[in-house]
Amino acid sequence: TKICLKPSKHFSSREYIISDSAITAHNFVVPQYKEPSNGVMDLYQVQFNTICATPCALVEHCIGTLKSCLPFLHNIQICITDDVKPIK
Repeated sequence: TKICLKPSKHFSSREYIISDSAITAHNFVVPQYKEPSNGVMDLYQVQFNTICATPCALVEHCIGTLKSCLPFLHNIQICITDDVKPIK
């Protein structure tokens, strides 16, 4: 996406996206910790994942609520471009 190609255009040096552990870390993406093969994460990693999971769950719940109230949201597609046009 254009965000990945030119992150400096979309993020300041102090902005980042918190993602799940399936996403690769970048200078603007902070993924949650993956559980190691031995299944033991240290306390810091567990706390970090817990702190990140709470707002993520809240956002997912809100999106689900909006989609159930406004069914047209299921099919909306937005293309991120450099054009400065108002969205109609």
